[in-house]
Amino acid sequence: MFWVEAFEAAGTKDESPVVNLPRVRRTGIPPGHAGVFDLKQGEVSEVITDEGGHYIYKMNSKIEMSLDQARSEIEASLPDTIKLAGWQLLLLIEMQSGDVLTL
Repeated sequence: MFWVEAFEAAGTKDESPVVNLPRVRRTGIPPGHAGVFDLKQGEVSEVITDEGGHYIYKMNSKIEMSLDQARSEIEASLPDTIKLAGWQLLLLIEMQSGDVLTL
């Protein structure tokens, strides 16, 4: 395992902590760490140091969401007032274009 190699290289004799992250998004980690999402599968990051310590990431896998999955998730997270404003804007655009809006 990767963490075993890292602990051996660092000369650490202590039992290692759990190091596997669950599925996480770019917004789910500190902003200074977000660059790890640019890694390709199997690549290892440089050491990232911040106030919480030193970090090394290895990209095990990436999953891309479909547009439909992202859309439904975004819509669910938007406040109702923003959704209403979006519908009003869509209606205004449709009215100006002369097209009939059917819902």
